[in-house]
Amino acid sequence: TIMVMKCNFDTGEMKILSIPRDTRLPVKGSLDKVNHAYNYGGVKLTMKTINDYLGTDIEYYVMIDYRAVKEIVDAIGGVALNVPRRMEYYDPTDGFRVDLKKGQQILDGEKSMQYLRWRKNNAMTAGYREGDVGRIEAQQYFLKEFIKQTLTPKNITKLPRIVQTYFRRVDTNIPIKHILNGISLANNLDSENIEMEILPG
Repeated sequence: TIMVMKCNFDTGEMKILSIPRDTRLPVKGSLDKVNHAYNYGGVKLTMKTINDYLGTDIEYYVMIDYRAVKEIVDAIGGVALNVPRRMEYYDPTDGFRVDLKKGQQILDGEKSMQYLRWRKNNAMTAGYREGDVGRIEAQQYFLKEFIKQTLTPKNITKLPRIVQTYFRRVDTNIPIKHILNGISLANNLDSENIEMEILPG
């Protein structure tokens, strides 16, 4: 999952652009899937590929694995979400299982991982009608609700604990002073002022 994010601590505005993994962009001189940039040259080539295409000069990255998502969601007491459909899946190769009922509920860290990773049921039931774009829309919905619920007064006080998980589970080149400054300014962010887009295929 690739997202470009901008936070403006003066206006409170947050903007997020999702880039579908199969988007074909120039990678090392030829058109290729954007997610192959990471296979060929790690974070450095991925950032160069995205910056070249978008005309941006992004210098910071954050790489998050699913274990971080699980721990951070549990740290804020779960994420209230309306699961749009019955989600079931089991992968015998790695033991990964999804078992979510449809409807409004609070997802803990484990169930959040299931929601984010689900693509389709084991049976012939179709997954997201829009394919990967449908999955991205589900991820954006989750992220928006997660941000809203993290920025509530009761959870703002938990940010130091969340940062401990952040440093254990997240790979980033953002200097610690910027991270700590961001925490101190978290109250400035407006959870109702989040703009999300998906790069057209």
